[in-house]
Amino acid sequence: MVLISADKAPVERSLQKIVALCEKIGAEFRDDLNLKCLDGCLSVEAPPEVAGRVLARLPWNCLVPLPSFHLSVATDDIVISSHDEGLTGECVSIMEALLELYNLTDKLAHHRRTSPWSLLASFPELLDFISPARYQNHFGFADLIISGNNDELMLQSFLSSRVLAYPDSARAPPYPVLMPVIDFFNHHFQGALFQIDQDRNKSGSVAMTRSVPLGVTRNECFACYGAHDSFDTWLIHGFIDSTALFIRSIAMTIKLPGLGTIELTSVIKNRGPQALPSSVRNLSFYIPAFLAASGNCIKVGRLFIPGPAAPRALRRTLDFLISEMHPGRARRQDLIMQAEEQILTANNAYYRDLMRSLQGLQPQDHPQRQLLDNFRRLCQLQLARIQAYRGYAKG
Repeated sequence: MVLISADKAPVERSLQKIVALCEKIGAEFRDDLNLKCLDGCLSVEAPPEVAGRVLARLPWNCLVPLPSFHLSVATDDIVISSHDEGLTGECVSIMEALLELYNLTDKLAHHRRTSPWSLLASFPELLDFISPARYQNHFGFADLIISGNNDELMLQSFLSSRVLAYPDSARAPPYPVLMPVIDFFNHHFQGALFQIDQDRNKSGSVAMTRSVPLGVTRNECFACYGAHDSFDTWLIHGFIDSTALFIRSIAMTIKLPGLGTIELTSVIKNRGPQALPSSVRNLSFYIPAFLAASGNCIKVGRLFIPGPAAPRALRRTLDFLISEMHPGRARRQDLIMQAEEQILTANNAYYRDLMRSLQGLQPQDHPQRQLLDNFRRLCQLQLARIQAYRGYAKG
């Protein structure tokens, strides 16, 4: 039986309801799983000795298809305005229970105070720094900012921080779903990955294993929300992840004299190990996906500036990309170093320019001043990482 520890009785009942609804339609939870909520903060615990074992498995019919629900904001509560026909009663009940929990724990109010999108709504000129250098289409929130629809902006940015893009098939785009219980795992870059199984009992499922013990609280279990750097977690989830081991480069064009150009995009896509030669298969996390080619130009996905755990990953990645453009090219080292310097210089300039833009802002209330301070702290952290990379890449 799942353990539940909450400092408020209504929250405890809400968590019990979510677990019961999911178990009724096939969800599996370890008996020593402990769902906690203290002062509105949700977390998950389990004994450290069960690291690597499945803590929760949700069949497809436990996952809530977000586009099928039409939601709105009443003060700081999220309510269902309507939903698509054909949804099962269980699906609607799970969504109602999740929204009840979010409302009882003041999640939307907390999001208003801590989300950078609240600051961006007050100072829309900052959007010029968000896209196209880092994010395409401003996550789709630019129109909401321009229209002044702050409630909808807060609602959509809150929901986007909690969805899983579920790959229903190789031919269709991922489908955004909410995950009861699994949604309560906090993030750590070394946390467990979401395990998506599309064959179990001929139906899809999502599972979460017990992460290795991390941090001060050895009992807390963490999920890794994705290959996010500190900027990603700040903009998507509203916190600056100091555990991130790399920086995602801005979108830019690398000019290689006598060879051509490499266009780096913000598309979050890399190469699978099976698509790489054995010499660079261990670099699959770092090598961006090939997107297009035109003449002497190739377009690829996102590129990482690595941390000290992989000090040569960027140069090896650039070497591989250059060899793809011109197999057998001699004197690649010069081109590698030129490309690396262009990447570091462009990213350094980006964060310095963003920092200067932030210095001129004068928010009027305390929550927004705190958001501004966090934005500045993010820039300082990224600049320090770029400088650190120059040191350990040289060593």
